[in-house]
Order: sequence, then C-alpha cells, then structure tokens
Amino acid sequence: MWCHLLRLRKIHYSDVELKRLEGRDLRLAVTEGTLGAKEMSGGIIWLKPGAVTKPCHAHLNEEEIIYIMEGDGEVWVDGEKAPVKAGDFILFPKTSKHMLKNSGKTTMQVLFIFSPPTDPSKYKLYPEIDFT
Repeated sequence: MWCHLLRLRKIHYSDVELKRLEGRDLRLAVTEGTLGAKEMSGGIIWLKPGAVTKPCHAHLNEEEIIYIMEGDGEVWVDGEKAPVKAGDFILFPKTSKHMLKNSGKTTMQVLFIFSPPTDPSKYKLYPEIDFT
C-alpha cells in the first residue's frame, strides 16, 4: 500500500481486491483508502466476450470517463449506441443512463475514472432497460 508521508503514491492493480460481477471482473484501484485520492476514483474492468455491464445505470453525482485499453464492443448512452475499440475514450455525463457491451471474441479491458469519487450504493439502476 502507500505511505501517507510520501508525496508520490502508487499501487499495482494486483494489490487491490478483485471484485467478480456478472460478466466482468473489476479492481477499484484509485480511492481515498488506496492512494489517498479525494477528488477522483478509478480502476480497471475486464468485460468477458458477449457480456454487458448490467444493469443499465446512471451516476447521479459523478462524471465517468472510460478508456478502452483492449478489445472492441459497443457503448449505449441514453438510447444511443456507438461502436468502441481500443484507444477510444468515452464520457458518461452525470445522470446519463449507460452500458458497455463486449461484442468481441476476447476480454475487453477498460480503464474507468470518476470525478468526484464514485459510490456504487448511490447509482440509479434501470434493470428494465436492455442493450438493444
């Protein structure tokens, strides 16, 4: 972990708890608890082939940026769909309903960053919305 006396703070993703969710694994690496981050949070998601980040949801207080590190798929934001591939950045504005789908044959690796830090217990969920 990190030492609060140092200005430089770093952590390796493998030192962070792996969370297994439906169709994906994630590590929330940048938090106040891991690196002392007060204005942002972030980590990495590994989305399995054919998987969708369900349920559709919105962050009521945070903007989210994702960066597709590996793989390709589709993003759904407020009813609009677009293809995504490695190298793409996508912004999910506050309150936007969104999902990400891995339509490729390999695991999609995605970096995500929230500002301010995210609190998943406060997400607005839309389980009735499907990725169509």
